Amino acid sequence: DALISLKRSCGVYLPPGLSVQSLRGAGLWWWCVFDVALLLPQPLLGVEVSVLVWNKGLGRNSVYHLDTLLLSAMFLRCYFLPRVYGDCLSEFASDAAYALGRFNRVQLDQTFIVKHVIAFSLRSVVIVFFIEVAIFAYLMMIFERPTDGGNLQHYANCVWLTVITMTTVGYGDLYPTTFLGRMVSILASFAAVILLAVTINLVISQLSLTRTENKVIEVMDRISLRRELKLRAVVVLQRWARAYIRYMRNERTKLLQARKGYIAITELKSAERQNLELRQATLGDQELLEAINDFAVTSGETYASGHAADEPELIGNLQGKVDRQKVKIMEVVAHASSLHAMVESICKQKGVPIEAA
Repeated sequence: DALISLKRSCGVYLPPGLSVQSLRGAGLWWWCVFDVALLLPQPLLGVEVSVLVWNKGLGRNSVYHLDTLLLSAMFLRCYFLPRVYGDCLSEFASDAAYALGRFNRVQLDQTFIVKHVIAFSLRSVVIVFFIEVAIFAYLMMIFERPTDGGNLQHYANCVWLTVITMTTVGYGDLYPTTFLGRMVSILASFAAVILLAVTINLVISQLSLTRTENKVIEVMDRISLRRELKLRAVVVLQRWARAYIRYMRNERTKLLQARKGYIAITELKSAERQNLELRQATLGDQELLEAINDFAVTSGETYASGHAADEPELIGNLQGKVDRQKVKIMEVVAHASSLHAMVESICKQKGVPIEAA
Protein backbone atom coordinates (compact mmCIF):
# COMPACT_ATOMS: atom_id res chain seq x y z
CA ASP A 1 0.00 0.00 0.00
CA ALA A 2 2.87 2.39 0.80
CA LEU A 3 4.51 1.72 -2.59
CA ILE A 4 1.21 2.34 -4.40
CA SER A 5 0.74 5.60 -2.49
CA LEU A 6 4.27 6.58 -3.45
CA LYS A 7 3.49 5.87 -7.10
CA ARG A 8 0.41 8.10 -6.84
CA SER A 9 2.46 10.89 -5.31
CA CYS A 10 4.86 10.65 -8.26
CA GLY A 11 2.02 11.40 -10.67
CA VAL A 12 1.07 7.85 -11.72
CA TYR A 13 -2.73 7.49 -12.07
CA LEU A 14 -3.88 4.35 -10.26
CA PRO A 15 -7.30 3.01 -9.22
CA PRO A 16 -8.27 3.85 -5.63
CA GLY A 17 -7.48 1.43 -2.83
CA LEU A 18 -5.36 -1.72 -2.85
CA SER A 19 -6.53 -4.00 -5.64
CA VAL A 20 -5.25 -6.14 -8.48
CA GLN A 21 -5.72 -3.23 -10.90
CA SER A 22 -3.70 -0.86 -8.73
CA LEU A 23 -0.95 -3.46 -8.31
CA ARG A 24 -0.81 -4.03 -12.08
CA GLY A 25 -0.80 -0.30 -12.77
CA ALA A 26 2.08 0.23 -10.34
CA GLY A 27 4.03 -2.72 -11.77
CA LEU A 28 3.92 -4.58 -8.45
CA TRP A 29 1.59 -7.45 -9.31
CA TRP A 30 4.16 -10.15 -10.06
CA TRP A 31 6.30 -8.94 -7.18
CA CYS A 32 3.34 -9.41 -4.84
CA VAL A 33 2.58 -12.86 -6.29
CA PHE A 34 6.21 -13.94 -5.83
CA ASP A 35 6.29 -12.73 -2.22
CA VAL A 36 3.07 -14.53 -1.39
CA ALA A 37 4.38 -17.74 -3.02
CA LEU A 38 7.47 -17.58 -0.83
CA LEU A 39 5.39 -17.08 2.30
CA LEU A 40 2.95 -19.93 1.63
CA PRO A 41 5.18 -23.00 2.36
CA GLN A 42 4.95 -23.95 6.04
CA PRO A 43 4.23 -27.15 7.99
CA LEU A 44 0.56 -28.11 8.05
CA LEU A 45 -0.80 -29.08 11.44
CA GLY A 46 -2.72 -32.33 11.55
CA VAL A 47 -1.78 -33.37 7.99
CA GLU A 48 0.19 -36.61 7.64
CA VAL A 49 1.18 -37.04 3.99
CA SER A 50 4.19 -38.97 2.69
CA VAL A 51 5.98 -38.16 -0.56
CA LEU A 52 7.96 -40.78 -2.51
CA VAL A 53 11.08 -39.68 -4.39
CA TRP A 54 12.96 -42.20 -6.56
CA ASN A 55 16.66 -42.41 -5.75
CA LYS A 56 18.85 -44.06 -8.33
CA GLY A 57 21.79 -44.19 -5.93
CA LEU A 58 19.78 -46.32 -3.48
CA GLY A 59 17.78 -48.21 -6.06
CA ARG A 60 14.52 -47.49 -4.27
CA ASN A 61 12.13 -44.75 -3.29
CA SER A 62 12.84 -42.45 -0.36
CA VAL A 63 9.91 -41.53 1.83
CA TYR A 64 9.65 -37.93 3.00
CA HIS A 65 6.98 -36.34 5.11
CA LEU A 66 5.23 -33.39 3.53
CA ASP A 67 6.09 -31.27 6.55
CA THR A 68 9.80 -31.93 5.89
CA LEU A 69 9.57 -30.71 2.29
CA LEU A 70 7.55 -27.65 3.32
CA LEU A 71 10.08 -26.91 6.04
CA SER A 72 12.92 -27.04 3.50
CA ALA A 73 10.94 -24.74 1.19
CA MET A 74 10.72 -22.17 3.99
CA PHE A 75 14.41 -21.47 3.56
CA LEU A 76 13.49 -19.66 0.34
CA ARG A 77 12.42 -16.81 2.58
CA CYS A 78 16.09 -15.88 2.88
CA TYR A 79 15.28 -13.93 -0.27
CA PHE A 80 13.74 -11.30 2.04
CA LEU A 81 16.94 -10.72 4.02
CA PRO A 82 18.33 -8.00 1.70
CA ARG A 83 14.97 -6.23 1.76
CA VAL A 84 14.82 -6.36 5.56
CA TYR A 85 18.34 -4.97 5.76
CA GLY A 86 17.60 -2.22 3.26
CA ASP A 87 14.26 -1.18 4.78
CA CYS A 88 15.03 -1.56 8.48
CA LEU A 89 18.77 -1.62 9.20
CA SER A 90 20.61 0.43 6.58
CA GLU A 91 20.66 4.12 5.75
CA PHE A 92 18.79 3.45 2.49
CA ALA A 93 15.46 3.38 4.29
CA SER A 94 15.32 7.18 4.57
CA ASP A 95 13.35 9.48 2.31
CA ALA A 96 16.54 11.33 1.38
CA ALA A 97 18.15 8.12 0.06
CA TYR A 98 15.02 7.28 -1.95
CA ALA A 99 14.87 10.81 -3.39
CA LEU A 100 18.57 10.68 -4.26
CA GLY A 101 18.05 7.35 -5.99
CA ARG A 102 15.15 8.68 -8.03
CA PHE A 103 17.13 11.80 -8.93
CA ASN A 104 19.96 9.61 -10.32
CA ARG A 105 17.55 7.03 -11.79
CA VAL A 106 18.80 4.31 -9.45
CA GLN A 107 16.27 1.90 -8.01
CA LEU A 108 17.07 1.05 -4.38
CA ASP A 109 15.79 -2.52 -4.63
CA GLN A 110 17.16 -5.83 -3.36
CA THR A 111 19.70 -6.08 -6.18
CA PHE A 112 21.17 -2.72 -5.22
CA ILE A 113 21.31 -3.73 -1.54
CA VAL A 114 23.09 -7.00 -2.38
CA LYS A 115 25.64 -5.14 -4.51
CA HIS A 116 26.20 -2.60 -1.74
CA VAL A 117 26.60 -5.17 1.04
CA ILE A 118 28.53 -7.96 -0.71
CA ALA A 119 30.52 -6.21 -3.42
CA PHE A 120 32.39 -3.92 -1.00
CA SER A 121 32.73 -5.91 2.23
CA LEU A 122 34.74 -9.09 2.68
CA ARG A 123 33.20 -9.54 6.12
CA SER A 124 29.73 -9.73 4.56
CA VAL A 125 30.93 -12.41 2.14
CA VAL A 126 32.27 -14.48 5.04
CA ILE A 127 28.96 -14.12 6.91
CA VAL A 128 27.00 -15.17 3.81
CA PHE A 129 29.31 -18.17 3.40
CA PHE A 130 28.64 -19.43 6.94
CA ILE A 131 24.90 -18.86 6.54
CA GLU A 132 24.91 -20.89 3.32
CA VAL A 133 26.93 -23.66 4.97
CA ALA A 134 24.44 -23.85 7.85
CA ILE A 135 21.41 -23.95 5.53
CA PHE A 136 22.81 -26.43 3.00
CA ALA A 137 24.07 -28.72 5.77
CA TYR A 138 20.66 -28.77 7.43
CA LEU A 139 18.93 -29.51 4.11
CA MET A 140 21.46 -32.25 3.42
CA MET A 141 20.73 -33.85 6.79
CA ILE A 142 16.94 -33.89 6.43
CA PHE A 143 17.12 -35.15 2.82
CA GLU A 144 19.54 -37.96 3.75
CA ARG A 145 17.44 -39.23 6.66
CA PRO A 146 15.65 -41.92 4.61
CA THR A 147 18.96 -43.74 4.09
CA ASP A 148 19.72 -46.71 6.34
CA GLY A 149 22.43 -45.73 8.78
CA GLY A 150 24.29 -43.35 6.49
CA ASN A 151 27.07 -41.06 7.65
CA LEU A 152 25.03 -38.01 6.78
CA GLN A 153 22.54 -38.61 9.58
CA HIS A 154 24.56 -36.24 11.78
CA TYR A 155 24.67 -32.50 11.29
CA ALA A 156 28.45 -32.29 11.85
CA ASN A 157 29.10 -34.66 8.93
CA CYS A 158 26.74 -32.63 6.74
CA VAL A 159 28.62 -29.45 7.63
CA TRP A 160 31.89 -31.16 6.72
CA LEU A 161 30.52 -32.32 3.36
CA THR A 162 29.06 -28.89 2.58
CA VAL A 163 32.31 -27.09 3.36
CA ILE A 164 34.35 -29.56 1.30
CA THR A 165 31.90 -29.21 -1.59
CA MET A 166 31.77 -25.40 -1.52
CA THR A 167 35.56 -25.10 -1.31
CA THR A 168 35.88 -27.45 -4.35
CA VAL A 169 38.16 -29.84 -2.42
CA GLY A 170 36.00 -32.96 -2.64
CA TYR A 171 37.80 -35.68 -0.62
CA GLY A 172 35.11 -38.23 -1.50
CA ASP A 173 34.91 -39.70 2.00
CA LEU A 174 31.28 -38.55 2.30
CA TYR A 175 28.75 -38.10 -0.48
CA PRO A 176 24.96 -37.91 -0.71
CA THR A 177 23.00 -40.87 -2.08
CA THR A 178 19.48 -39.44 -2.35
CA PHE A 179 18.24 -37.39 -5.25
CA LEU A 180 17.36 -34.36 -3.13
CA GLY A 181 20.66 -34.57 -1.26
CA ARG A 182 22.55 -34.47 -4.54
CA MET A 183 20.48 -31.49 -5.65
CA VAL A 184 21.53 -29.70 -2.46
CA SER A 185 25.18 -30.45 -3.29
CA ILE A 186 24.71 -29.01 -6.79
CA LEU A 187 23.13 -25.83 -5.38
CA ALA A 188 25.96 -25.52 -2.87
CA SER A 189 28.50 -25.79 -5.71
CA PHE A 190 26.78 -23.04 -7.70
CA ALA A 191 26.59 -20.80 -4.63
CA ALA A 192 30.29 -21.41 -3.96
CA VAL A 193 31.21 -20.39 -7.53
CA ILE A 194 29.35 -17.09 -7.09
CA LEU A 195 30.96 -16.41 -3.70
CA LEU A 196 34.39 -17.28 -5.10
CA ALA A 197 33.95 -14.77 -7.93
CA VAL A 198 32.82 -12.08 -5.46
CA THR A 199 35.73 -12.88 -3.13
CA ILE A 200 38.27 -12.60 -5.96
CA ASN A 201 36.79 -9.25 -6.97
CA LEU A 202 36.96 -8.02 -3.38
CA VAL A 203 40.58 -9.13 -2.95
CA ILE A 204 41.56 -7.40 -6.19
CA SER A 205 39.76 -4.21 -5.16
CA GLN A 206 41.37 -4.29 -1.70
CA LEU A 207 44.86 -4.75 -3.18
CA SER A 208 44.36 -2.14 -5.88
CA LEU A 209 45.94 1.23 -5.24
CA THR A 210 43.78 4.29 -4.95
CA ARG A 211 44.26 7.38 -7.09
CA THR A 212 46.11 9.17 -4.28
CA GLU A 213 48.39 6.18 -3.69
CA ASN A 214 49.17 5.95 -7.40
CA LYS A 215 49.97 9.67 -7.39
CA VAL A 216 52.40 9.20 -4.50
CA ILE A 217 54.12 6.32 -6.28
CA GLU A 218 54.38 8.34 -9.50
CA VAL A 219 55.97 11.27 -7.64
CA MET A 220 58.43 8.96 -5.88
CA ASP A 221 59.34 7.33 -9.20
CA ARG A 222 59.93 10.73 -10.76
CA ILE A 223 62.16 11.75 -7.85
CA SER A 224 64.09 8.50 -8.16
CA LEU A 225 64.52 8.97 -11.92
CA ARG A 226 65.74 12.55 -11.44
CA ARG A 227 68.28 11.39 -8.86
CA GLU A 228 69.45 8.65 -11.21
CA LEU A 229 69.63 11.15 -14.07
CA LYS A 230 71.91 13.39 -11.98
CA LEU A 231 74.15 10.42 -11.19
CA ARG A 232 74.34 9.51 -14.88
CA ALA A 233 75.26 13.10 -15.73
CA VAL A 234 78.02 13.08 -13.10
CA VAL A 235 79.39 9.83 -14.54
CA VAL A 236 79.41 11.34 -18.05
CA LEU A 237 81.32 14.42 -16.86
CA GLN A 238 83.76 12.31 -14.87
CA ARG A 239 84.58 10.00 -17.76
CA TRP A 240 84.86 12.91 -20.17
CA ALA A 241 87.37 14.57 -17.82
CA ARG A 242 89.37 11.33 -17.66
CA ALA A 243 89.36 11.06 -21.44
CA TYR A 244 90.50 14.69 -21.75
CA ILE A 245 93.33 14.20 -19.24
CA ARG A 246 94.39 11.06 -21.08
CA TYR A 247 94.45 12.96 -24.38
CA MET A 248 96.55 15.81 -22.93
CA ARG A 249 99.02 13.33 -21.47
CA ASN A 250 99.41 11.67 -24.85
CA GLU A 251 100.04 15.05 -26.48
CA ARG A 252 102.67 15.93 -23.90
CA THR A 253 104.34 12.55 -24.39
CA LYS A 254 104.48 13.06 -28.14
CA LEU A 255 106.04 16.51 -27.64
CA LEU A 256 108.75 15.14 -25.34
CA GLN A 257 109.58 12.32 -27.71
CA ALA A 258 109.96 14.83 -30.56
CA ARG A 259 112.80 16.67 -28.72
CA LYS A 260 115.87 14.58 -29.29
CA GLY A 261 118.45 16.71 -27.50
CA TYR A 262 117.38 19.94 -29.22
CA ILE A 263 114.65 22.41 -28.54
CA ALA A 264 112.14 21.33 -31.11
CA ILE A 265 109.75 23.76 -32.67
CA THR A 266 106.22 22.96 -31.52
CA GLU A 267 103.90 21.97 -34.34
CA LEU A 268 101.46 24.72 -34.92
CA LYS A 269 97.86 23.50 -35.00
CA SER A 270 94.77 25.46 -35.58
CA ALA A 271 92.08 25.56 -32.92
CA GLU A 272 89.69 23.71 -35.23
CA ARG A 273 92.16 20.86 -35.71
CA GLN A 274 92.85 20.63 -32.00
CA ASN A 275 89.13 20.47 -31.20
CA LEU A 276 88.67 17.80 -33.86
CA GLU A 277 91.45 15.64 -32.43
CA LEU A 278 90.13 16.13 -28.89
CA ARG A 279 86.64 15.12 -30.03
CA GLN A 280 87.94 12.00 -31.76
CA ALA A 281 89.97 11.03 -28.71
CA THR A 282 87.14 11.51 -26.22
CA LEU A 283 84.38 9.94 -28.32
CA GLY A 284 86.61 6.98 -29.01
CA ASP A 285 86.61 6.17 -25.31
CA GLN A 286 84.40 3.10 -24.68
CA GLU A 287 83.55 3.95 -21.06
CA LEU A 288 82.49 7.49 -22.04
CA LEU A 289 80.21 6.20 -24.79
CA GLU A 290 78.55 3.76 -22.37
CA ALA A 291 77.97 6.56 -19.85
CA ILE A 292 76.45 8.80 -22.55
CA ASN A 293 74.17 5.96 -23.66
CA ASP A 294 73.01 5.30 -20.06
CA PHE A 295 72.36 9.02 -19.59
CA ALA A 296 70.25 9.13 -22.77
CA VAL A 297 68.19 6.11 -21.68
CA THR A 298 67.57 7.56 -18.20
CA SER A 299 66.69 10.94 -19.69
CA GLY A 300 64.13 9.30 -21.98
CA GLU A 301 62.59 7.39 -19.07
CA THR A 302 62.36 10.58 -17.02
CA TYR A 303 60.62 12.40 -19.85
CA ALA A 304 58.22 9.50 -20.47
CA SER A 305 57.38 9.24 -16.76
CA GLY A 306 56.70 12.96 -16.47
CA HIS A 307 54.62 12.95 -19.63
CA ALA A 308 52.58 9.94 -18.51
CA ALA A 309 51.96 11.52 -15.11
CA ASP A 310 50.97 14.91 -16.49
CA GLU A 311 48.95 13.70 -19.48
CA PRO A 312 45.70 12.83 -17.60
CA GLU A 313 45.77 16.17 -15.78
CA LEU A 314 46.38 18.09 -19.01
CA ILE A 315 43.63 16.20 -20.79
CA GLY A 316 41.27 16.85 -17.88
CA ASN A 317 42.06 20.57 -17.92
CA LEU A 318 41.55 20.75 -21.67
CA GLN A 319 38.30 18.82 -21.43
CA GLY A 320 37.10 21.17 -18.70
CA LYS A 321 37.92 24.19 -20.85
CA VAL A 322 36.12 22.62 -23.83
CA ASP A 323 33.06 21.90 -21.70
CA ARG A 324 33.01 25.47 -20.39
CA GLN A 325 33.28 26.79 -23.95
CA LYS A 326 30.38 24.55 -24.97
CA VAL A 327 28.29 25.92 -22.12
CA LYS A 328 29.10 29.48 -23.15
CA ILE A 329 28.22 28.70 -26.77
CA MET A 330 24.89 27.21 -25.68
CA GLU A 331 24.20 30.31 -23.58
CA VAL A 332 24.97 32.55 -26.56
CA VAL A 333 22.74 30.45 -28.82
CA ALA A 334 19.92 30.59 -26.26
CA HIS A 335 20.35 34.34 -25.90
CA ALA A 336 20.34 34.79 -29.68
CA SER A 337 17.20 32.64 -29.96
CA SER A 338 15.46 34.76 -27.30
CA LEU A 339 16.48 37.97 -29.09
CA HIS A 340 15.21 36.55 -32.39
CA ALA A 341 11.91 35.63 -30.79
CA MET A 342 11.66 39.11 -29.25
CA VAL A 343 12.33 40.74 -32.63
CA GLU A 344 9.69 38.55 -34.26
CA SER A 345 7.11 39.50 -31.63
CA ILE A 346 7.89 43.24 -32.03
CA CYS A 347 7.66 42.97 -35.83
CA LYS A 348 4.30 41.22 -35.56
CA GLN A 349 2.96 43.92 -33.22
CA LYS A 350 4.06 46.72 -35.55
CA GLY A 351 3.18 44.86 -38.75
CA VAL A 352 6.72 45.06 -40.10
CA PRO A 353 8.08 42.04 -42.02
CA ILE A 354 10.88 40.27 -40.25
CA GLU A 355 13.08 40.57 -43.37
CA ALA A 356 12.84 44.34 -43.29
CA ALA A 357 13.75 44.42 -39.64
